[in-house]
Amino acid sequence: MWRLCLILVVFTALSAPALAIEPFKPTQYRTDRSHYAGPRYEGLAIQAYRSQSSAAYPFHELRAFYRDTRQFHPVGDQIMADLRALHAHVVAAQDQAARTEALAAYKHFVDQHLANLDVVLFARDKAATDKRLGDAQWFEWLHRGIAGGLMNTAGGRSTGDAYVVQTLGEESYVLRRHKADIMHSEPLRVGVKFYNIHTLRMGDGRVKRLYIDITLPMAYLINREGKAPKALDLTR
Repeated sequence: MWRLCLILVVFTALSAPALAIEPFKPTQYRTDRSHYAGPRYEGLAIQAYRSQSSAAYPFHELRAFYRDTRQFHPVGDQIMADLRALHAHVVAAQDQAARTEALAAYKHFVDQHLANLDVVLFARDKAATDKRLGDAQWFEWLHRGIAGGLMNTAGGRSTGDAYVVQTLGEESYVLRRHKADIMHSEPLRVGVKFYNIHTLRMGDGRVKRLYIDITLPMAYLINREGKAPKALDLTR
């Protein structure tokens, strides 16, 4: 339900009839950097395994280079479907050769998405019950590092203080952390920036608005679609 709500908000901004806007030419995101970002991401992934839970690890760099790799996608539903299928192959493997092949494929896929919170949380939970799938404590360290960079640099109180996400999974994570019911969600454009504004009812009954900057996933989708979205524009 969370994911369905978020997809509807984003794609409403892409397709719903609203205020017409000028073609958007994003400078925050470029799709031609995979030749550079791919090797940098791979190096940071190797470094993460060698860091042994070091507090000095550059989680922000891992996350930044990940979004410019070929395997990145801001929606991520296919990524999670592929991950679940690979895990199912591990569980279903009947002999040693099949298990070895399935485990190698699963671990390689996880390695390709170490900056994806949905993947990291899935891998952590599976590793907690099956040590063949990795070190659950290491995945929890990775989760805390990525989530810390996401949650601790904003408060979501305004467009200037919005949480900056690069996937719908991150947006869903931010909303889950607030432990509130979503009353209403709407897309917003301010110049070249795009936001989802969620009206939340908190556990104590208070109502608050939460601003989430979705410029990075929107820019990716725009570049892939080759056209600008239509959304509310406060700059007109």
